[in-house]
Amino acid sequence: MRLFDRLVPARLTAVLLLTPLAALATCGGGDGGVLPPAVVRPVVGTLRLQPDSLLLAPGASAGFSATVLSTTGSALGDRAVAWSIANAAVATVTQDGRVTAVAAGTTTVTATSEGVSASARVVVTAPTIPIGAIAIDITPTTTFQTISGWEATAQIGETECNKTAYPLYKQQLLDRAVDELGITRLRIPLRSSAESRTDWFGQLVAGAITGATWNANRYTAVNDNADPNVIDPAGFVWTELDSKIDEIANPLRQRLAARGEKLYVNLNFTDFSATRPAYAQLNTPAEFAELLLAAYQHLQTKYGWVPDAIEILLEPDNRAVWAGPDLGRAIAAANTRLRAAGFTPEFIGPSTMASEKAAPYWDQMIQANGGAGVIRELSYHRYGTVTTQHLRDIDARRVRDGVRTAMLEHIGSGIDDLLDDLTIANNAAWQQFTIGFCGPTDDGGTYYRIDQSTPTAPRVLLSGTSTLLRQVFAYVRPGAVRIDASSANSSAARPIAFRNANGRTVVVVRTFSAQQLAIRGLPAGTYAVNYGTATGSGATTVGTAANVNAADVVVDASGVAVVSIPAGGAITLRQR
Repeated sequence: MRLFDRLVPARLTAVLLLTPLAALATCGGGDGGVLPPAVVRPVVGTLRLQPDSLLLAPGASAGFSATVLSTTGSALGDRAVAWSIANAAVATVTQDGRVTAVAAGTTTVTATSEGVSASARVVVTAPTIPIGAIAIDITPTTTFQTISGWEATAQIGETECNKTAYPLYKQQLLDRAVDELGITRLRIPLRSSAESRTDWFGQLVAGAITGATWNANRYTAVNDNADPNVIDPAGFVWTELDSKIDEIANPLRQRLAARGEKLYVNLNFTDFSATRPAYAQLNTPAEFAELLLAAYQHLQTKYGWVPDAIEILLEPDNRAVWAGPDLGRAIAAANTRLRAAGFTPEFIGPSTMASEKAAPYWDQMIQANGGAGVIRELSYHRYGTVTTQHLRDIDARRVRDGVRTAMLEHIGSGIDDLLDDLTIANNAAWQQFTIGFCGPTDDGGTYYRIDQSTPTAPRVLLSGTSTLLRQVFAYVRPGAVRIDASSANSSAARPIAFRNANGRTVVVVRTFSAQQLAIRGLPAGTYAVNYGTATGSGATTVGTAANVNAADVVVDASGVAVVSIPAGGAITLRQR
């Protein structure tokens, strides 16, 4: 028997268990007192929400409050309230009742306490667009290619322009190419005649030969020896290559380093021989690899750095001498030889003169003896007819083979071609042509034209095409990712948008007349506004106002910026 059974008889136990609480309350304590009555907790009857609805713009927020009432109508301040929302794509709610609008639409917020609920309406409206403004929509979650950089060929008139004018304009030209235009990539020619025992370029600079003699011999290669595995240093002449490094590459490297950026150098093998000569490096891939290794070793020894990339051949279809398989075999040999020596450049090709030939050359190139998987950038030029299908064919190879695409030369291209190449072929890099030259007219082939009509006071002039190209180049930096941008009227305003490597948004809108623009979907913050205006297009572009700063625009939680451009051109918003 349990101890409890010993102390309490069974009959008494039953009495204790069945006796109501009220009766027990009268049973004694030793002092003859009475237990207090039980506390009755009021029941929740209703909830009252304030306000009864909310009207918000995307990104804005506001709070609801909930009053909990008993069945008799008295306020119950000690009751917990849970919050929920019917459609989180329209708005969200926190557990203290604060609602944040996400996108246009209508939804319902509900507060609940002890099984009793009350609801209120939330309406999110799109921000008002000024009458006549063109809506531009940015979708940061939809992303495309990553930008490698904006390229120029290493030519600033160092050998062709007036000898008095050149040293007077050189520093200004290079400063502006970096700070005003935004150049970050440089193409340096490596001519086939670098393998020779005759310094044709040195003679040209010294005035010992004429330009005609130079032109006749600048692609004449002479083998250093019969063994491609043994480099004879006396069989190579680096005068022209060194001139490009000293006059252009190193100064640009220093200027970009001061900005915390790096110059991407592309060493471009160039051979415009009209026929396939008896000795040409591309005839024997091992000889081609020897030339590139000799160049890399020379640059490493003399300058302490080497190019980032090798562009395998400039315009192989220009003379119809070299085919895609020739390029593929040359790349395979060069890649093996350079890696064995500790050099790991990227390879670029095929750089066809005609965009329509880029895809076929590419397919042949990557199939030829190990070229597949080695080439990093599919390059093309824009000479001849360029169609949307040509660009789509190039982009299809980008997707299929996991490479970048790049348009790397076209005299006469401006911002409209740039936008096509960026949005259809998904270019990571782009080049018009040279940094600067002293030609008498603005032909769309140089970023800057040098007016040396007064040699002692030369002028550096931003070209008409550069007036608008800089609206992209100067603000979209290497590492930027293109994000989706669309226009309600693309024939009047054509947008493109990026997120720079620092996380900040850049939007460029090309317009064809004066326009007011309402740009939606921007992250909140302060945006610098800059524009350029021009008439004409392509090589006939004439800049009318360049690098004009407008007032900053503050974008609130609505994500909308309204800006204006006074004429056709391009306007840039850059998040500070």
